[in-house]
Amino acid sequence: MTRAHDIASPCSNVCALDPDTQLCRGCYRSAAEIAGWTEYSAEEKAEVLRRAGERRAAAMRAAT
Repeated sequence: MTRAHDIASPCSNVCALDPDTQLCRGCYRSAAEIAGWTEYSAEEKAEVLRRAGERRAAAMRAAT
């Protein structure tokens, strides 16, 4: 079983919210996801990582 503190933050130190999407340009999390990270369970963190990965992939597809 993965413990919540074992899951590292996806922060890439590029902390700027995109004005259109309201997502961080570095990690693709919302402000609420960033703020709640330290309180999330392992399952919640895994879900945030999954969604952020989907957002990143969509942004990369849109950029090409």
